[in-house]
Amino acid sequence: MTRKGGLCKNLTCTNRPLFYVRFVQSPARVERLIANLGHPRALAQVTAARARLQEQVTAWSHARFTAEFTSIERMLGRGQLHEALAAADHLLAKCQEGGANAFAQAAFDLATAQLILGQARSMTGKAEAALPVLAEAQRQLQALADMGDSDAESMVAVAIGERGKCLTGLGRLDEAAMVYEEAIKRFERLANQRSLAVCIGQLGTVRLLQWRHAEALQLLAAAKEISESLGELGSVASYWHQIAVVYRQTKQFEQAECAYQQSLAIEVQQNIPAEEAVTLAELGSLYGMMRRWEEGAAFLRQAADIFARLRIQMREGDARCTLAMALVALRRYDEARTELLRAIECGKPYGHAAKPWTMWEILQALEQAAGHPQAAAKARQKALEDYLVQLG
Repeated sequence: MTRKGGLCKNLTCTNRPLFYVRFVQSPARVERLIANLGHPRALAQVTAARARLQEQVTAWSHARFTAEFTSIERMLGRGQLHEALAAADHLLAKCQEGGANAFAQAAFDLATAQLILGQARSMTGKAEAALPVLAEAQRQLQALADMGDSDAESMVAVAIGERGKCLTGLGRLDEAAMVYEEAIKRFERLANQRSLAVCIGQLGTVRLLQWRHAEALQLLAAAKEISESLGELGSVASYWHQIAVVYRQTKQFEQAECAYQQSLAIEVQQNIPAEEAVTLAELGSLYGMMRRWEEGAAFLRQAADIFARLRIQMREGDARCTLAMALVALRRYDEARTELLRAIECGKPYGHAAKPWTMWEILQALEQAAGHPQAAAKARQKALEDYLVQLG
């Protein structure tokens, strides 16, 4: 059985032949076929065998674990994060109840259940709670690796990388860097180029957050090069995007523009609209920093419209707020007001996380510039009220 790849990416594979799956899934068809042949003893044997196989799938087993694990991966991929978290909690409880000796793969399944629970907690914003289960997953996988399980050795590196994400999210950047450096060494030893590129890129992100720009640029370029060799264009676009951020932070605006354009070209070609919109928004913001307001407004409007089409309201609101600032700079106050009011509406479902007071402050400045003192005072009052609400 192959268990390697991503986060247990190929755990859905089993060592049973294809006829096993079809037999269990289509018992009536098989039994009808044998019944039509007129062999009652064969029919009885097939019926009994099918019942035993069906029991294996419905009882707690590696096949059952694999089905539930795959379902959780799909939920995470679709963004059903809270449903995935609940399912991962349930899956780990069942693995613990069955124990590490329930069947041949039970110990590995128990460890990977810890791993996907840690990932689900991390993705739902519970990074602190994710760390202990990821550490336990790493401990269990390492024990299996020490006994010669090469699949477990690969998954140890994955657990380390997941810990790095959590530590980065918590702002514990020095610890995160150490974790990624350990994962990089393991993936180099395993010759796992895909995972190596991911961890090098994540270390690059940590260095960026630490304002160690030269190191960040070197690491991101290395990750991009590996992804290019693997033909993974989506990852290449992501690394171009992060390289652009490095250039933007160091005020190398022309290099940043070029890198963003490289990312955008791939995202359009590969039809990745959500990432395309993010890059358009950042390009628009960059043009604002360069005082190229018309170009900035055009790119930000494109980004906002894509986010609206995809129903990503928080992002749409951010893009429209930035667009409004570009329009204010162009003295197109009526258009700017429309965009700001829409941005405020987009942020309502997210409460104070959308920082509505900042948008009211921008509206206040707009109304002052437009010569509407009463409207400016009203916007200022709304900004103050929203800010006091978030203070509790």
